[in-house]
Amino acid sequence: MIQHVIAHRRESDGLIQTVALHLTETAALSESFAASIGLPLCGRLLGLCHDLGKYSQAFQDYIREISGMHGDDVRAASLSKQGTIDHATAGAQLIWERLNHGKLARSLAQILSVVIMSHHSRTGMKDFISLDGKSPFLNRLGKDRQKTHVVESLKNANPEIIAEIEDLLSSQDLLAEFKILIAKIDQNVSGVTALLFFYGLLTRTLFSCLLDADRLNTANFEKPKAAEFRTTGCTPKWQKFAERLDHRIGKFKVRNPVDETRNRISQECLEAASRPECIFSLTVPTGGGKTLASLRFALHRAAQATNPAIKRIIFVLPYISIIDQNAREVRRIIGDDNVLEHHSNLVPDVDNWRNRVLSENWDAPVIFTTSVQLLDALFAQSTGATRRMHQLANSILIFDEIQTLPVKTIHIFNNAINFLTSLCNTTVVLCTATQPLLGRVDPSKGVLPITSKNEMVRDKQRLFRDLKRTEIIDKCRLEKWSHEEIKTFAIEQIALHQSLLIVCNTK
Repeated sequence: MIQHVIAHRRESDGLIQTVALHLTETAALSESFAASIGLPLCGRLLGLCHDLGKYSQAFQDYIREISGMHGDDVRAASLSKQGTIDHATAGAQLIWERLNHGKLARSLAQILSVVIMSHHSRTGMKDFISLDGKSPFLNRLGKDRQKTHVVESLKNANPEIIAEIEDLLSSQDLLAEFKILIAKIDQNVSGVTALLFFYGLLTRTLFSCLLDADRLNTANFEKPKAAEFRTTGCTPKWQKFAERLDHRIGKFKVRNPVDETRNRISQECLEAASRPECIFSLTVPTGGGKTLASLRFALHRAAQATNPAIKRIIFVLPYISIIDQNAREVRRIIGDDNVLEHHSNLVPDVDNWRNRVLSENWDAPVIFTTSVQLLDALFAQSTGATRRMHQLANSILIFDEIQTLPVKTIHIFNNAINFLTSLCNTTVVLCTATQPLLGRVDPSKGVLPITSKNEMVRDKQRLFRDLKRTEIIDKCRLEKWSHEEIKTFAIEQIALHQSLLIVCNTK
């Protein structure tokens, strides 16, 4: 066995992380992440096998050169070797060869193998079948074993690592947990399209678990100060947060019928927290206080959940402008350290090192992000976005202005929501004044099981009557309005109402 087998060398002080330590620590994280979908042993096996090829002499020579252990000149010359030493395929080949027997085991081997071989890919998971009819997956598994170093790595690996891998590969519990999940998929899915979609999302979830575990362990070793920000493994103090919000709501004064209606909406959202549904619709007109009402639902639902516990609440909004406003309000209630904003237009005081570190994998109790970031976590090729997908499990997702969901994404969105709510202990709230008909689209392509029973606020018609504060007066005409006419009209209206908004169809 090679002495001092290195996985990483810290640049700041030259400290070494051994391969054995990296594999076992990554396995522990991956196991805890995969437990959210009932596959802890699969997660642990992924962590133990993902960097097995680092036990090869070729990789050990490379890591010593690239980290400067042989001097700066050698380090500079070794830059051309980056990405050329394959250390991901060995674990994939081992799992494929050992588990490839029987339909159930073969399916599991396929999922675990593609996750391991792809975890350093810049373009996401390898295709099982490409558009030209070839199989990048099988091509990678069939790679020359001399180039994947699988035999050498198994020979050089720490005996305790190999022993645990062998125990997992031969364990009936490994197949048993996978079988239970497959049964849940069969129970919740009808139609070939949705079935294949679920298997794809299952594979991607495990990919997310391994990616995040690997990146976290490496980052925590290389930048220990960043690790101090993380909340991995901790359950937020939901009860405390809920009490703070209730105290804030209790101080609101009821001055008019609109305030009374807002109170009623908030109370019905509170009562909905204990209902058994996993998908809710909150259909409330503008001005009804959806943000705080949905937060009240989420905090109380999270406080009531114990096994498994709720790990995070994620607000998904289509517009960056309203994210800033809503996040600021929630920060005032539960504290700055408990809220994370993740979007492309952060203000300087929010766009700090802590926020950037935690945005990598949405590691905070309450998160405000955009629809684009959420869809990227579910579907984008980027491994950076994929890291966040497993965080959607054991979570409450609140989609504000859900009517803005692009039409072309409706079916994939529906299938993803069904996957999360049926397999990942996720609760979803769809907020808007105008609900899209996500429960009335083509069921063969993906439909949400949502009806009037899923409404949080029962009497919608009364709600819209009570919150009606505007009257539409049609001023359209066949001839165009000139600039002079609009100016005159605006002056008249501002004199009459002291308030005016003009919406133009061009800038």
